[in-house]
Amino acid sequence: MRVISRLGCLVGFVSALACGLGGGARAGQDTDVTGTWDLSVASDSGSGDAVLVLKQQGKDLTGTYKGRMGEAPVSGSVNGNRVSFAVRLRFRDLSFNVSYSGTVQGDRMEGTVDFGDGRSGTWKAVRRPAS
Repeated sequence: MRVISRLGCLVGFVSALACGLGGGARAGQDTDVTGTWDLSVASDSGSGDAVLVLKQQGKDLTGTYKGRMGEAPVSGSVNGNRVSFAVRLRFRDLSFNVSYSGTVQGDRMEGTVDFGDGRSGTWKAVRRPAS
């Protein structure tokens, strides 16, 4: 009887871990977006590409954005598999914030972008292999 009871407890414990009841990776605690990402943005006004170089320390995210509107610092956060970051860009004499939010799945991210002037769009990013 004791062997069956212990086996039942072990099976229950393993099932709980497999279902994510133990927290851990399912909650996205192992998500790390550090690296170089190829970013593609699409909106009603057009599309564009940029390169993000990101560094994550805990939940804090920093880095650089480099695209057709120049180079600018990035700041944001990662919480589980959710990512959000912003960049302040300049176009001619105008300066504006662009805010990104989305989800991370391995070496891919995607979500929505807010240009701060009522316009929005979608974005996708793919992490470059480490060299």
